[in-house]
Amino acid sequence: MIVLRALRVLVCSSFVLVQVALAQEAPKYHYVFPKPNSQLVSKGTNIIVRSGKKIDRTSLISSSIFVVVGTKSGFHEGLTVLSDDEKTIVFNPLVPFVDDERVAVTVSDGLRDPDGAAIPGISFEFTTALSAPLPDLPETVDESRDAIGQTIPPTRASASAILDSIPSDFPGIKIDTLNNPASGEIFIADFATPGKPFPYGNYVMILDNGGKPVAYKKIGSAMNAIAYVFKAESNGLFSYIERTPVQTTVRLIDTTMNVVDSYTNPNPTSMIHGDFVPLSNGHALVLYFDTKIIDMSKIVKGGNPAASVMGALIQEFDIKKNVVFQWSSFDYLPITDTFGDTLAAAIDYAHTNAVEPDNDGNLLISNRAMSDIVKIDRNTGEIIWRLGGKRNQFTFLGEHPENNPLYFTNQHNIKRLPNGNVTLFDNGNLHKPQYSRAVEYRLDEVNRTATLVWEYRHTPDLYASANGSVQRLPNGNTFIGWGDVGLDGKTSLTEVHSDNSIAFELTLSAGYRSMRAYRFPWKTGTPAGELTIHDLLQGNTYSFNDTSRTGRTGVRMKLNVLTPFSYNRATVQRFTTAPSKPQFIGRAPWMAPQRVTMSQLGMLSVNADFYFDVTQFSGLPNPSAVTVYQRDTVGSGVFSPLQTSYNSVTKEIVANTSEFGEFVFCWDDSDSSASPPITISPANRDSVNQLLSVAFRWNPRGYVTGYHLQVALDSLFQSMIMNDSLLTTASDTLKSVVPKSRYYWRVRAKNYNLTSKWSQVQSFTATAPYVSVSSPNGNESWQRGYQYFIKWSTNIKDAVRIDLLKGSKPVTMIKDSVVNVGAYAWTIPSTMTPDSTFKIRIRSVADSSVFGTSSATFAITSVATGIEKPSEVPKDFALHQNYPNPFNPSTAISYQLTTSSFVRLEVFDVLGRKVAEPVSKEQTAGVHIVRWDASGIPSGIYLYRLTAGSFLSVRKMVLMK
Repeated sequence: MIVLRALRVLVCSSFVLVQVALAQEAPKYHYVFPKPNSQLVSKGTNIIVRSGKKIDRTSLISSSIFVVVGTKSGFHEGLTVLSDDEKTIVFNPLVPFVDDERVAVTVSDGLRDPDGAAIPGISFEFTTALSAPLPDLPETVDESRDAIGQTIPPTRASASAILDSIPSDFPGIKIDTLNNPASGEIFIADFATPGKPFPYGNYVMILDNGGKPVAYKKIGSAMNAIAYVFKAESNGLFSYIERTPVQTTVRLIDTTMNVVDSYTNPNPTSMIHGDFVPLSNGHALVLYFDTKIIDMSKIVKGGNPAASVMGALIQEFDIKKNVVFQWSSFDYLPITDTFGDTLAAAIDYAHTNAVEPDNDGNLLISNRAMSDIVKIDRNTGEIIWRLGGKRNQFTFLGEHPENNPLYFTNQHNIKRLPNGNVTLFDNGNLHKPQYSRAVEYRLDEVNRTATLVWEYRHTPDLYASANGSVQRLPNGNTFIGWGDVGLDGKTSLTEVHSDNSIAFELTLSAGYRSMRAYRFPWKTGTPAGELTIHDLLQGNTYSFNDTSRTGRTGVRMKLNVLTPFSYNRATVQRFTTAPSKPQFIGRAPWMAPQRVTMSQLGMLSVNADFYFDVTQFSGLPNPSAVTVYQRDTVGSGVFSPLQTSYNSVTKEIVANTSEFGEFVFCWDDSDSSASPPITISPANRDSVNQLLSVAFRWNPRGYVTGYHLQVALDSLFQSMIMNDSLLTTASDTLKSVVPKSRYYWRVRAKNYNLTSKWSQVQSFTATAPYVSVSSPNGNESWQRGYQYFIKWSTNIKDAVRIDLLKGSKPVTMIKDSVVNVGAYAWTIPSTMTPDSTFKIRIRSVADSSVFGTSSATFAITSVATGIEKPSEVPKDFALHQNYPNPFNPSTAISYQLTTSSFVRLEVFDVLGRKVAEPVSKEQTAGVHIVRWDASGIPSGIYLYRLTAGSFLSVRKMVLMK
């Protein structure tokens, strides 16, 4: 680690917004926090940038590497830290920023890699939010449930179920079913509703199957402190989150229940909630609630101008507790994606309650208030996909049709299983009727399908309005925590066999609940497999897998060289926990929560090949990507990589070493290699106009110097149509296509002489021109006097005409010519005669033979019917991508306003020079479309910027003549 003080120097931030937009084309850094142009950043934030290459520590000595200046707070000095990956630089300001100020950050070009090559600099800006007080405890139950909790007398378990020596305020435990449960103990952190006078204390406790506490720790009473999410960790410690009226803290305890480590709040407006995940490599993830003061009147009509809005903040700490990755929901998840009340004074808009490291090193999060699961790129922070909620990208298969389109709602505890499936606790707040369940989905992340392969509903149904958990156990059983069901004195947790028969059930005292419940082995220091072999000989191969005694270690040893002292022996132990205090040279790689120790006696020198059976080591990705690391002393020292290979026939990972000690299984999850781009258009399985050229577009990920695009007539890319490896922009064009032919395309990125994997393969079909109406398209009921969106899909680019039909006969022309962007905001005239036999027809202005009509009739009424809510004005300010793009010579730019505003739409070239200003006037709320004619302007990349009140957005477009 290197710590420096940044000196005060002048900074110029002209056209920073333009520079930021250009960085999206060829990013100079793989990861930047705060996200450039963020509007709601905590004033206590640090600043993080991650290069694609390692950084020479001596190049950080320059006084002008970091220049940070706020419009109100002025220049900032700070401590600059180079993290353990030797790529991530963290700037920690010595003095916090102030509320509601613009902060400009410049990282100079003075950084170098270890070979002396220059690493380009970067400039960006962000805006701090207004400070907000700490929010009240979320997920408190409603008043009716509180009343129930107070009036039902708390029950105690029988004397035989609990030790006589436990405290008198220890809560009662009642075992309802005991039918061959899995091995291990029950981990629960019980708590009562905060502030309510219940008779028992709040405890973290480890129980046996009879309800007897084998270990416990009192956290506090319901009046002053609670603990939740109590679980065993991969490093052999236990963790829980402790919340008091003034702060929340993660506590790590050992088997004696003594605190050995902790993680606290990053700033005064946040509090730890929902999850803490120590990673096997010594890093840790912490999930926080993060509260901002936001003028919601600029986002939704009637919104509170000073609403307290609670989002989510995820932080990753390295082994020295430097924050090396941060992710804010405000940067990526629109507030309007919530199912909560956006007109309220206090809005819990995301309520992110779980973060899960995915098998590929990225992150899964559960957003309760949005009823969705989001996958996040851990290296860049970008969203990879969303499952469920308003922006669902998956097709659900095998689900209950009555829950369409929200198959799971207000969920908790997303978990990725070793087989690639995911489990979650579906609270079911929006199900009708309400019920909760445990579910398992098989995800196809390429074709975006989610197949329900298993679920468990209690008989009779249980409904947990909040909390809950699902844990798949090693023997195939599933352990389910029912959250706040326990408040009513009902079943608190259930374990079921693979056939859904009940193996175990437990009930807490009425008025108490547990956010999650788990089953883990209490004593994790015992090896899962162990064997000692005596009198080993050079040239022999030994298997340490005596299943008749101590279990399989999954290890074979071939002694290539052995110089014995005299008598010798070797002992191999396999553990299902991560190593203690792992250290690495450079960034800690991703690591499986498994380890092997090997010790010997009587060997002067040795060289051996070790064979690790992958079926005995869970949590490994593609075994061919695994590298075995070794250190000489168990529990201390630096791990070093060994020469490693994979035998796919025997399914063994093979490593060569001349030393015994401690062995772990790692793989690289860094962004040092180029990342495959995210394809945009044509969309997968799209239909393109066979009479026109095809424009390909994609988004880069990380630092990019060029691209390689392939287009073919087959998915194996043997019949190649395009094979362009010299592209420098994220777009290309296929000039002509063969009618009725299907095409496949993919793209990869290049940087620092490295090449990424290919993007996912997309296909499209060349078809005749068409227009297809998607809304209204049958059974809608629209009210006259209100505004609705007419929507359509098409593969033509010219303007369209919109007509209202009654049956098959035209009634009125809605619009004679409208830019073909797929949607038109229509305010139904108040004089329109109500009827239920209307249809919409949309046809090409250039070719009247190309048109589409609603599949079925819809109604226009004089009063609201409750079938569909009218959309008077857009819910969000937005600047949309121009269409077409690339274009020649004109394009349409659309945007939407939630309130009347003075609007300025400007166009800049890549040097930041303004070349046009299509709009500069006051405009009313609604959707607006402007056509910009670029005749007389040369080909190239241009940026268009919309300013409307305090809203500002920048997008890129390509003019190709």
